[in-house]
Amino acid sequence: MRLQTLVTGLRFEGTTLREITLGDGSVLKPEAVVSALPWHVLRGLLPAETKLAQACGQIQDAPIISLHLWLDRPILNEPFVGLLDSPVHWVFSRNHIDDARMGGKDQGAYVITAVVSGARDLVERTGAELEALTLRELGRFLPEARDVKVLHRRIYKARSATFAATPETEPLRPEATTEWSNFWLAGDWTNTGLPATIEGAIVSGMRAARAVDKAILEGGK
Repeated sequence: MRLQTLVTGLRFEGTTLREITLGDGSVLKPEAVVSALPWHVLRGLLPAETKLAQACGQIQDAPIISLHLWLDRPILNEPFVGLLDSPVHWVFSRNHIDDARMGGKDQGAYVITAVVSGARDLVERTGAELEALTLRELGRFLPEARDVKVLHRRIYKARSATFAATPETEPLRPEATTEWSNFWLAGDWTNTGLPATIEGAIVSGMRAARAVDKAILEGGK
């Protein structure tokens, strides 16, 4: 097992993956490989003319924004809430989840995380703009949040957080098996029949494991 090891190259020969080049220059010669890389990383390691590389190149990204706000008082009585008909989709109480105040007792801070999925229209907004938007929406849905004071904020933008779940993307999602006999795929972006969820990731992992097992059994006959 190698932790925090960068893969810099894959060498294919015919229908077989022959070598994996690592960041330190060493080379692995695998018998079987399951790639759990996302599509936007994997496409840079594949031969450009292959079907899988072309499919990965056409799959569009969907960003997710997470805005963490340290507040002067609690505003949620539940661990999380979902907001309907709002540009802000979910709000999580970090204090409920972590069972402790974040930010230190001297600040008296309570922390929430507001999450926006598929945030194409908001990903270029500044932190101040996203904070103002979130406070407006919180005040609209939660009376307790009106006039709350923000002590600190931190924003995280994952521009390639998930694949874009669109009708155009659906036929591009690959199966666990690939055009190479010893190279399989796992990931919620593969053809699971589900959106980009943990359930989809589990389905893909199980399918990849079964495909590898089948190949090994057939190869041993």
